[in-house]
Amino acid sequence: MNVHFDDVLLTARDAVDRHIPAPPRTATLVLRDTVGRVRLLVAVEKGQEDAAAAKLDALGADLKRALGGFWGGLVRIDRPADDFAQLLASVRREAVPVEGLEGWSVVERHVAKSAWTTRKASPPWPDTAAAPFIVAFFSLKGGVGRTTALMAVAAYLARRGMRVTLVDLDLEAPGIAPIVDPDAVEYGMADLLVESLAAGRPVADVTHYARACDDPSLVGTDGAPIWYIPAGRMGGPYLEKLARLDYELMVTDRKPLGGLLKRARRGLRPDFVLLDCRAGLHDLAGLAVHCLAHLSVIFGQDSESSWQGLSLVVRSLGMLRPNPGACQIVHALEPGEAGEVRDTARRRFLERSHRCFEEHYYTEGAVRYIDDSESAHYPIQIPYLSGLARYQRVTDVAEELTHPAFRELTEKVLVLSGKPRR
Repeated sequence: MNVHFDDVLLTARDAVDRHIPAPPRTATLVLRDTVGRVRLLVAVEKGQEDAAAAKLDALGADLKRALGGFWGGLVRIDRPADDFAQLLASVRREAVPVEGLEGWSVVERHVAKSAWTTRKASPPWPDTAAAPFIVAFFSLKGGVGRTTALMAVAAYLARRGMRVTLVDLDLEAPGIAPIVDPDAVEYGMADLLVESLAAGRPVADVTHYARACDDPSLVGTDGAPIWYIPAGRMGGPYLEKLARLDYELMVTDRKPLGGLLKRARRGLRPDFVLLDCRAGLHDLAGLAVHCLAHLSVIFGQDSESSWQGLSLVVRSLGMLRPNPGACQIVHALEPGEAGEVRDTARRRFLERSHRCFEEHYYTEGAVRYIDDSESAHYPIQIPYLSGLARYQRVTDVAEELTHPAFRELTEKVLVLSGKPRR
């Protein structure tokens, strides 16, 4: 009998219910290791330990048959005399309820993606009016205009006199420097992260890795320059740098990314920090969206393949309790011309977004009406703009970046940041 990963906990639940039903069982804790094997610790009512222990051999044999390679081979009773009491006490702090299994909780061990599964955001500083506001721009797939929208928002903010710092976290496919000034890049985030991990502390002077863009076509004649930290120079030992980045280590043992943002705050003094994330469920994108940002701008399209991934992202943000991670959905590349096709696509995207946020994001009992434009599910509509389809430098399309859709997105970011308009 083959069992799939998705079915392991339900299969274990059925076996435990047969051998040690509730009551006398009061709770079940699952320890699941990095390859998915499970170990169960079962708590029973006081005075029932010996009776339950007599059934453990049969339960273990049943689970071995049912779970195959996913069975961890050990079930112990939760009681003070047990050898696992100390272990149990330590891991309970990490345990989270298992959705759909009342009385069950789980401690997961991962080799990757911990940033996406954590239930606690950890921005490098609190979201206050005086602090820089961190915004992550994320898309499940590339080619939806994420980096272009980030540049448009940066330009709008800069023209208002706000100091903006852009950080390219798309290390595998850098997007900011190639469209701003690829020839100016010497070092960037890849260097910062490698050097920080090697030293065991963040690099002190982040400004050495930053560049400024003050082109009047983007920031206006009186606007503030846009500072950006590129991914790095795509040449020489760039691949060797990427090969030394352990993203899981950035979530668990050491957290250089947050430290680097703190140093960028001190050196560049931004009002806003905009993070351009790697497309897809990449570990570095998870760090930005799920752990570091005060606001995540999530780009999606009117397609089933897009929504399958977006639902995972919205659900992951909804896990951040007691308060879900702040986000704003964007309907990207919608049909540009007014008419029935565009209206149908807009309504379909809105309805799917509302269902998704109702199911995965909003707190229980909170009512968000579908047409409430202030809610996270209500999308900013960014149409397909042919002038932005293929361009070399962002200065070549500065006029297109003033499209009302980008202005609307900037206004929404400003509202959610709580910062006064200039």
